[in-house]
Amino acid sequence: MLINNAGIGVDRRIEIVDGFELNFAVNYLASFVLSTELQPLLEASAPSRVVTLSSAMHASVKPRTPDDLQSANHFKWDKAYNRAKLASILFFNEFTRRLEGTGVTSNSLHPGAAATNFGGEGDLTEFTAVMLRIMRWFLLGSEAGAQTSIYLATAPGLEQVNGRHFEKLTQKAPSELAQDEELAKKLWQKPKR
Repeated sequence: MLINNAGIGVDRRIEIVDGFELNFAVNYLASFVLSTELQPLLEASAPSRVVTLSSAMHASVKPRTPDDLQSANHFKWDKAYNRAKLASILFFNEFTRRLEGTGVTSNSLHPGAAATNFGGEGDLTEFTAVMLRIMRWFLLGSEAGAQTSIYLATAPGLEQVNGRHFEKLTQKAPSELAQDEELAKKLWQKPKR
């Protein structure tokens, strides 16, 4: 099994050495690269499962904004995060199609708003960091936040469940934009910097 659980929230635009915006690189590209590099091993180990974490915030992305996944035109950290999480679901959708018939299943999920180290020290300005610390009092604990990931990766009876999105142990359709097959295929082309 492979659980893609990379997440970061940086409230200023930072480009990594490869020229990609940091939120996009960690929240989307890291899972894309790891999953595609491990694809031969996943297929050879079938039956196997791939679980990709996203966020319910993906649904706030407007139809025209996926073209600016690098947040080059106008950077706002929450929008950069939301676009990257939309890209994660689009990735999983296309990955599911490409894995058809291999014995590898691929599902995505929103774990719920959990109190983790997201937005760790140095990632956020002081104001945003304070606001996040206050919000943590109202969030799920990390164990509760991990339940859906563990369920999708290990539950008997889910061996054949493929291409689905879950929230809190329940199947739930992602946004309409996240189900756009053409957009998912376009995303698999070489990302623009």
